[in-house]
Amino acid sequence: MSMKFVYKNGRKSDRTDKVEESQGTLPNKNNQPQKGDKKPVKPVILIIVLIAGLLFAAVFTGSCIERTFFYPTEYKKEVIAASDRFGTDRILIFSVINAESGFDKNTVSKKGAAGLMQIMPETAVFIAGKLGIKSYDLFDPGTNILFGAYYLKYLLSRFGDTITAVAAYNAGEGNVAKWLKVKEYSADGTTLKSVPYPETSAYIEKIKKSLKKYKKLYPSLVDKRKKI
Repeated sequence: MSMKFVYKNGRKSDRTDKVEESQGTLPNKNNQPQKGDKKPVKPVILIIVLIAGLLFAAVFTGSCIERTFFYPTEYKKEVIAASDRFGTDRILIFSVINAESGFDKNTVSKKGAAGLMQIMPETAVFIAGKLGIKSYDLFDPGTNILFGAYYLKYLLSRFGDTITAVAAYNAGEGNVAKWLKVKEYSADGTTLKSVPYPETSAYIEKIKKSLKKYKKLYPSLVDKRKKI
């Protein structure tokens, strides 16, 4: 018996072009679409899908880069603990740490401010007295964040405004108290419309930007009970 092909089911039989054509193994002679043929995907659809994928990847990658290098949440456990104890907003604490030390726990300024939230020695003595702490290490992340969170809460309670409190954190509460009495810097005696120190002005803008970024990147950290 003559044989041209052996089929998958093991049966032996002659195979003709007609059979091949009907089973799709041989292109039809007229090159016309046949029943069962897959419709080609239009190039425009492929382009749309590709662009959508690239946009998604860009957004996702961009967010990851911002979280990792520009707006991290290191020492999250310590920040949450301090926030829960004093009621200081977590986003604000992270923003201040980012602006003050860039999350470097060993940073010391030329004026002697130390640690993650750059606590001045005299400010540390004041805070320790309020908290009843006799011995402390400002280079310990938990202690530094605890002191910084307390001081922010203290300033917020005194001035009643986040930006004014932030200005006081940078320039000192004594200076801010003076500025609030000058119409050039404050129209209502409560909030600041400008400050005379360029460094403090830049610091305020940096904190404002960080607050927005942290809220966007970490919505789960936002305390909806507080407006900052």
